[in-house]
Amino acid sequence: MILILSHDSPQATLDDVVRECERLGWRATVSRGEEQTVVSLEGSGDPEKLDECFRDRADVDVVPIL
Repeated sequence: MILILSHDSPQATLDDVVRECERLGWRATVSRGEEQTVVSLEGSGDPEKLDECFRDRADVDVVPIL
């Protein structure tokens, strides 16, 4: 799974997203680029709970990677 945020997302927003992912059982790696910020996730978290957690947030896109 990866999460996509705007390249200029505030650090506090990014910290909140990472903290929430970790709470759900994921390990997060952050990569900031010129066009977007990517949060790569790995671990034993439940993908459905992750999607549910961020479903209503317009600033975070959840992308499943198979």
